[in-house]
Amino acid sequence: KLFTSSDLGLVNRISLKNKSGEYIFEHNDNNQISPWHMVVPRDISANSLFIEKLFKSIASINIKKIYPDEKINISNFSIDKPSSIISLIDQNNNTTTITLGLMNTIDNSIYLKITGRPGIYHVEALGLSLENATILDLIESQIISINFDTISSFKIFSGNKKTNPKLDIRKNNGAWGDHEGNILSTDKVDEYFQELSTLKSSFIVDKYTDTQKKQISSLSHNA
Repeated sequence: KLFTSSDLGLVNRISLKNKSGEYIFEHNDNNQISPWHMVVPRDISANSLFIEKLFKSIASINIKKIYPDEKINISNFSIDKPSSIISLIDQNNNTTTITLGLMNTIDNSIYLKITGRPGIYHVEALGLSLENATILDLIESQIISINFDTISSFKIFSGNKKTNPKLDIRKNNGAWGDHEGNILSTDKVDEYFQELSTLKSSFIVDKYTDTQKKQISSLSHNA
């Protein structure tokens, strides 16, 4: 194997470069729900499933053949014009870079080069598309990524108003109640939190137009 699960377990930073740009992720042990976080080009929770598939694919790379590091091979296998580049940085700040070159669609294989290791590896294709990945594939689409079991109070405000919340519930001795002290149905509260946890985004607006800014401002004040 080129990489073991133990090797990948030490990785706490990932860089992915492809035709859509560069994406950098960092691991946060304190966040059990979404331990991987994108820091470039946006500061947002990463798609943990994508990271999991990436590590699984790297750990299960099956070598078909190893070619020598010769200029003709570097050119023929597109190592000099890679489709994507993955950099794995471990806890000691050691970096391992995987350069992915030519993809052979006939036998579903790919050629890659690993820093610090001799040869160009002809391997079975990875189990996910890195060259075509965009920010929508790499971020967590779940809007609210919270462990609701750890919440003791929950408030919803209207727009930019920070007083008089529209919803104000609190947990006391395992029972949920409103701000007036009325006991609420635990099943109903759990069902509401479940609905919130399933909210997902279908797209991200990287830059607002003036019209969008006005619409968002209007929605915030009229909510």
